[in-house]
Amino acid sequence: MAELALLGLVANIFQFVETGIKIASSARDVYQCAENFQTREIRLLLEDIKQTGEEVAKLPHGALSDDELAICKYSEECNSIAAELDVLAAKLSKKDGTKSRTLDSMRIAIYNHRKRNEIQELVTRLNRVDGRLRTKLQKVLRQEAGTEDDETWSRVMAAVERVDVKAGILDFTQGHVLEKAAQTLKAQLRTEALVGDLVKMFAEEIRTRQYYQSHMDTLVFQDIKQRYSDIDLAHQVTFKWAFDRKHTEFAHWLESGSGFFWVHGLAGSGKSTLMKYLYEHTSTKALLREWAKGRKLVTASFFFWALGTRMQKSQLGLLQSLLFQLVRADTSLATALFSSRSRNEPWTVAELREAFKTASTLAGDHTKYCFFIDGLDEYEGHETDIISTISDLLHSSNIKICLSSRPWNRFREAYAKCPGLTLEYLTKTDILEYTKFELLSNSSFQRTMEMDPRCNYIITQISDQARGVFLWVFLVIRNLLRDITSQEPFDHLQRRVNELPRTLEDYFQRIFDRIDAIYRQQTARLFLVALHLEEHNEDPLPLMAYTCLEVEVQHPTYAARQRLLARDPKWLECLPENVAEYQRTAMTRLDDRCKDLLQPRRNESFHPASLHHFHISLLHRTVRDFFRDNYYGTLLEKAGEGFSPEGSIANCFLWLFKTFPITLFFYPSLKEREGLSDEVRVQVHKSRQQNDYKMSHALYQFWSHVMKNESSIDDQTIESFFETMVTYCDQDWPLLIVPLGLTGYFTNYPPEILLIPWASYLNLESYLRRNWISDPGRAKDQLDYGTLALRLALEPRGILALPRSAGNATTPLQLAKEHHGSFNQASGSALSPAPIRPSAVRTLLALGCDATDRKLGLAFLERFRQARRWDAKTVLELAQAAGSGERAYLSNRNVFEVTRALFEHGFSIPLAPHAESVLCKANFGVLFRPYFGAEGIAELAGIRRRLQEELSLTRRLTRAFWAAGS
Repeated sequence: MAELALLGLVANIFQFVETGIKIASSARDVYQCAENFQTREIRLLLEDIKQTGEEVAKLPHGALSDDELAICKYSEECNSIAAELDVLAAKLSKKDGTKSRTLDSMRIAIYNHRKRNEIQELVTRLNRVDGRLRTKLQKVLRQEAGTEDDETWSRVMAAVERVDVKAGILDFTQGHVLEKAAQTLKAQLRTEALVGDLVKMFAEEIRTRQYYQSHMDTLVFQDIKQRYSDIDLAHQVTFKWAFDRKHTEFAHWLESGSGFFWVHGLAGSGKSTLMKYLYEHTSTKALLREWAKGRKLVTASFFFWALGTRMQKSQLGLLQSLLFQLVRADTSLATALFSSRSRNEPWTVAELREAFKTASTLAGDHTKYCFFIDGLDEYEGHETDIISTISDLLHSSNIKICLSSRPWNRFREAYAKCPGLTLEYLTKTDILEYTKFELLSNSSFQRTMEMDPRCNYIITQISDQARGVFLWVFLVIRNLLRDITSQEPFDHLQRRVNELPRTLEDYFQRIFDRIDAIYRQQTARLFLVALHLEEHNEDPLPLMAYTCLEVEVQHPTYAARQRLLARDPKWLECLPENVAEYQRTAMTRLDDRCKDLLQPRRNESFHPASLHHFHISLLHRTVRDFFRDNYYGTLLEKAGEGFSPEGSIANCFLWLFKTFPITLFFYPSLKEREGLSDEVRVQVHKSRQQNDYKMSHALYQFWSHVMKNESSIDDQTIESFFETMVTYCDQDWPLLIVPLGLTGYFTNYPPEILLIPWASYLNLESYLRRNWISDPGRAKDQLDYGTLALRLALEPRGILALPRSAGNATTPLQLAKEHHGSFNQASGSALSPAPIRPSAVRTLLALGCDATDRKLGLAFLERFRQARRWDAKTVLELAQAAGSGERAYLSNRNVFEVTRALFEHGFSIPLAPHAESVLCKANFGVLFRPYFGAEGIAELAGIRRRLQEELSLTRRLTRAFWAAGS
């Protein structure tokens, strides 16, 4: 191939095909909206193809072989396909000026669904071009390399294809490998040996990327950027003083300082907004480069959030997020940090601290780190713990940290001597300018001010009364604008400002008291649900769910009575209109019932078409504190008799599960991954899109909620969700939510008779006591109900939060994830802790389950003994993963209590070892004394002797009775 123009054409066509398939396949896979940058890329690539095609056309006649001429013709087919892609991309692109991003995304999703056959045909055509082009390119390359040996060349091209297959594991690599090959071939491909070397180089590159990606994925968690996204950008008129050396030391600290810089201020003063402003500002990077003096500069941030998930307010979340950003910025750290770790192994806080020390040491004098950590006061633990952790990050002079918090005593003691700033002392001018901007940009206020210039005094008055609290100003202006829109005169506006409460707490009280009395019950329920979710570290409910709480007031069993719409073709056909109506209703009613205290927020972790893209959360931590500490009793009183947040949340889950297709659940967006490396982004993209992930996550969320709150959840809701789950998932539901070793217990029996055993598996003690069936009737001949229930209660279990990965477990920790319910919240890809409860076992025994079945008790003890043979580090990790306290599965006390309950109800150990177990009466004390202690073994032996004595007495009395009768 003598002319490089043709190779450029080949590379462009390959990239065109790859991008086209990406757009079309995204649509085909349902609800994946094409991003605008892909649309633009297609058009740019087509221009490149036209340009290179024109260059090829200028070549002298006869300069191209037949195969090369055939390649040129593919540019014409690309032109035809591009026209169709352009139409598709227009349909898939978001419309300018649309009122609702969510509704527009739903329009796109439904278009994808209706056009899936046409889209599939387009993908087929693109693949056909790809295949033909590869064949022609193979012939041209063989001719160019001077290789006529078909067998030899076939081996070379097979190696190239194998590399491409491996690359297919990472979607972004498909096509990219051959494009790179073409570019390299332009300069150096002349012999078969060079092709072989090229194949090896690409294979090694792919292996390196896969290794890096698999370990980086252990650091990523779903909400890693949510809090950062939630923080509003600084207003254009604020914080201009931040880099002014006359007002603060911040610029000097960035340029030449060390250690900590402490931003502190009152609640609601705008600390998080300032920290985001400082982190993103171009001056920050410029000044830090002066500090780095030519060395590599790495910045990273973490924003604690008291209203978020556990990872958003814990040391684990802080350290994982920061380490992820460090390794992403400097991939050379990966080998040192990951070489001793197993892939997908969860991190511990201790390991993360050690990793930071290693990174700091490796950085030496050639890398400088600056961290921005916001909201230390929103950390879920004690202040001294987070102070200690952050101090540990400051290992050397090549690291410094800008942090923020409220001026609590512990933080003041730790950071008062560090350079810093007090926010409320610096924002008076900002608040004045912000108030001016918001009011004077309102046309109604402008007209009122023209009629009465005294309105200008209102601006000054608000600024003076704010006392540096931006949140108060925000709420006041929102309130005042309602009067301004109604064209109220100055005197009315003046009275309104004069009557405004001077503190946030008083302002919240006023807002709540002014809510229309007819809405008070619904409002109280909304706040109670939001408070419960925050307190128990559960994910916020999507916006759609909050329409349920109004229906629940009139129809408490609405969710159980809801039919399964998610599989109704007529419902799915008009889904966009229905979703749009739900969204409009929810938005309007939320404002009526909660004013500004509960707000819809976008969760950028999810695609706009996802139900979870919009969720409802409390406006600010101060709102949470006000209602939780001062107003909780009033909320309960106004919510109505019998209301429980736990039950309402369960009903919301059930209603959503029945109403919307699973494709709309938990659909993460790639937008939040834009800052990630390609390897990590693609891995997260693939693992988070699968429908079985969405289904298992939805089931996990409901059942884990039920397990924690079942006494407050109506039986009808539990039963309806079980029936819906089985109907929706058919026979596959056990595979989605139980460990592999237990699925046989559920698949071997008809689903309609498994609700009670399922409840025993989930430790639903209250439900079991209310609904136990001693004689299941029609199931009588099919299974021993009591034995199955007790077997499942004694099994280590968990509910999957992600689909199980392929392959056998090879390490104790992986084995534990499969069989012992450990849960890695960091990656969100293991099991939820559901430890065996002694109380649940006692409940089943009291209901009549037979403990004398030796197989059950022996299997339980053998599993425990096997687990205890693992190394101490693994046992500790499992205990931490399963939860602290006596309820953890690996807790000695926990297992002892279960064993004691079994002994008390007739369980006995065989006299000698046999096929079922090596345990026997002779060695029981020796094997279990290390776990139960001498006193525990003695207590169990005492129980066994009493039972034997009672049994002996019963036998003697029975013989005497029969002897007397004879």
